[in-house]
Amino acid sequence: MWRRLYGVARHSMWSRHTLRVSWLSCPDSYGGIVDFAEKVRFPVVAKNREAFVRRRRPAVNGTTRIATREGKLTLARDWGTHPGVILQEYLPREAAEDWIVQACFDADSHPRALFTGVEVRSRPPHACMTANACVVGYPELADLAARFIKQTGFTGIIDLDLRFDRRDGQYKLLDFNPRTGAQFRLVESESGAGVVRAMHLDLTGRRVPDGEQRAGHRYVVENIDLPAPLAYRRSGCTTTHAPKRPSGTELAWPVGDGSLPFVTMPARFARPLASCARARSTSVSCGAPAAAAPAPPRGRRHVS
Repeated sequence: MWRRLYGVARHSMWSRHTLRVSWLSCPDSYGGIVDFAEKVRFPVVAKNREAFVRRRRPAVNGTTRIATREGKLTLARDWGTHPGVILQEYLPREAAEDWIVQACFDADSHPRALFTGVEVRSRPPHACMTANACVVGYPELADLAARFIKQTGFTGIIDLDLRFDRRDGQYKLLDFNPRTGAQFRLVESESGAGVVRAMHLDLTGRRVPDGEQRAGHRYVVENIDLPAPLAYRRSGCTTTHAPKRPSGTELAWPVGDGSLPFVTMPARFARPLASCARARSTSVSCGAPAAAAPAPPRGRRHVS
């Protein structure tokens, strides 16, 4: 199942089902890269294809935005005869909104627990790790995700990353993670059942208690969310569905049975804060206007 979801077949599988996906290619040769460059609209995004191979033989350092055809072909010369990349059409952040679906499906691919939410901020901005997210009920999206999973026959826990494209009014699947997401503590029903607890109850033959999701609940990763607004303020992007006042907040680091995780948090906080301070200092010294687009952050590369 892992290879099926992350391998070459993933675009052909997704395109047959209910959720849409931006123009996607998993080329197996340099010729496939050239062919994709002739068809797609630039910019495009390049990602490492296999989650567990990218540590040993990464094709790109992280999510990489490529602005031109020439830039892509130049970068691709270093990818070898069997490039381990996913090439995807770039969906402009200013015309989109990022959504999260976390769910647990039983042996019949029926949802035992399903939650939807919006990503307010991430680190790096608009990519990678969630820094701030809110639970927002959206029955249309929940139904789309449930039908998609039913058609694929997947069972277990999923973490879907989707982008709502305001240009055509469609939800487009960016990532299918067959595991718990890093922000899984965000989603929990009013009866106390999250995706992990729901899976445990289902696998042990017990009933998953009914309950609505905690609408308006917020999840914050303190060490990366505190500096994140600096970058988002310059980008001018907003998340229209995020509640202005959360009904509650789940912090990532404090825990009730020990203080060690929270004590280690300041060390993790220093690096993103320093990088944001350097970016802000560079912007001021160059005389850039406040609304200028931020420089590409570490972990997300820009190629022209």
